[in-house]
Amino acid sequence: MAWTHNHDTAHFKAHGSQLSIELGSPLRIAFLSSSHAQTSPIAAFEIIPQETSVPSTTPMPPCTDAFIRQRDLIASYAQEYPWPFAFQLDFRSHSSAVEGIETMELWLSVQTSLLTSHPQLWVRPSADSPVTANGEMVVSENHHVALMIHPLDREDCRSVATSKHRIERVEAFGRFMEKGVIRRARILLAWSAHPVQAKQWRAVYAPFAESPLPLTA
Repeated sequence: MAWTHNHDTAHFKAHGSQLSIELGSPLRIAFLSSSHAQTSPIAAFEIIPQETSVPSTTPMPPCTDAFIRQRDLIASYAQEYPWPFAFQLDFRSHSSAVEGIETMELWLSVQTSLLTSHPQLWVRPSADSPVTANGEMVVSENHHVALMIHPLDREDCRSVATSKHRIERVEAFGRFMEKGVIRRARILLAWSAHPVQAKQWRAVYAPFAESPLPLTA
């Protein structure tokens, strides 16, 4: 299992699957199975910034730095007008507790150099990748992919559902922030080339939920 990075794309190859990340606008995370065509992911998500002072149609700022550090991918987006905050995404390779399920921690972080801001990051499933709520996680309807929020970060993350009870997006942060403050949230990305049962997702989530905040945060 290893990362490759080329300009505005990065790929993480696992056993029988691949995580493909486009670092542009919006940032797109696609989960690919070796048994599926590369153009047809088993699920995909977008990550976009939001702020009350910025129109929702405003493109997100470009990625200003992206690099691989050991088994992690770090992508940074600088504070750039009209966006009043900077943000960073850390994809940290993670050992799974269940054979056949791959996992990776996604650390979201936001910060601002202004005296007041309400930065927010949305994690939104692509139109062709519907997800539903399942307790402390959201799971793709094909049961291949799950996003699991760490208990310490639930207060700063919320799921927004449509009228059909499908999850429209997961919103991270959004509260008032002062200059110099950094907020972080941890989400576990879990996926498999095969459908996963609910008890297996719970087995993956349990050790992640019990893990303390690392000293390197």
